[in-house]
Amino acid sequence: LRRMGGLNEKTPIMGGRRKYGVGMLIGACIGSLILGMLLTAAFAFMNPFGLGSGSACTEKHTYAAKVWKEGNISFYGLSYNPDDDFTYADSHWANPTCKDSGMQSPIDLEDQTSWGVAANLVPLKAGYSPSPLQVLNNGKAILFDFAKSDNWMLTPGGNYSLLNVRFHYPSEHTFNGAKYEMEIQFFHKNQKRHPPADNKFGIISVFVKEGQANPAFPKDEYKFSQFLPTVTGVQHNIQGKFNLLNLLPQNHASPSGQYLFYTGSLSRPPCSENVKYYVYTQPIEMSREQINVFSSVTKLLPAADKNGYNARPIQSRGPRAVLVSNPAGSSPP
Repeated sequence: LRRMGGLNEKTPIMGGRRKYGVGMLIGACIGSLILGMLLTAAFAFMNPFGLGSGSACTEKHTYAAKVWKEGNISFYGLSYNPDDDFTYADSHWANPTCKDSGMQSPIDLEDQTSWGVAANLVPLKAGYSPSPLQVLNNGKAILFDFAKSDNWMLTPGGNYSLLNVRFHYPSEHTFNGAKYEMEIQFFHKNQKRHPPADNKFGIISVFVKEGQANPAFPKDEYKFSQFLPTVTGVQHNIQGKFNLLNLLPQNHASPSGQYLFYTGSLSRPPCSENVKYYVYTQPIEMSREQINVFSSVTKLLPAADKNGYNARPIQSRGPRAVLVSNPAGSSPP
């Protein structure tokens, strides 16, 4: 609270002298009620960048509800999490778990000569259906929120429920140091009530290269720019339903849909080392105009580095194995 400029131990509760006993209790209740009402009203009317009632998108400020849930301090709808205080310009993040331990992500995936083969890496099964879409700018990335939908992914590591989709510009993972234009990360939670310590989350990563316009998004650059919120804490509720399958490689469900598997971490604080990564080697395409819209919004993120990127630097691979689902599949160019 002190960080937000709120109450501290020296602040009079009602603005006058401190009272004790019943009077103090009544004063605290009344003061708390008034403060809560004022904060609620402030969030309800704070929309200087509104799109207007006739837009395909509506906006609402959801900063308080969209922060990472581990270690939050909450007060009347405002939340503060120390792990949210990071930028991609920082070479070292405060959370000690983020130190390069040989189990952090992202990593350089190198090439076929370094990949192992595992017979149990069967094709991934995506239980994705057209769903209502909420697009959030959380200051670190553009995030598509699907937490209230019923989308899932079945993998060799278990069954996962989709929480959100995050966009990184440029890609976080690399192949022999080479980056793709973008990387889309489908962030899932393990459906087991008590999952293994290193398998709490499952991330499906898909690379993006320049090519044909992707049908998931408007082709027109201006219309697409209205699709993505440029202000931190702003959320767009998109009309209609969004087809997630347009963000997966066309052969994602077949044996030729080659993917790489390894155990890693969240690529942002708290950097928890409890993630299974499934990285498709075949990229999807977006037009140059669509990529430009994402990059222009990314460059406005408060957490972006000096180049306007929101990609964590490569971490050491250590002794970890990177396994390939099908050695004869569609390897990256």
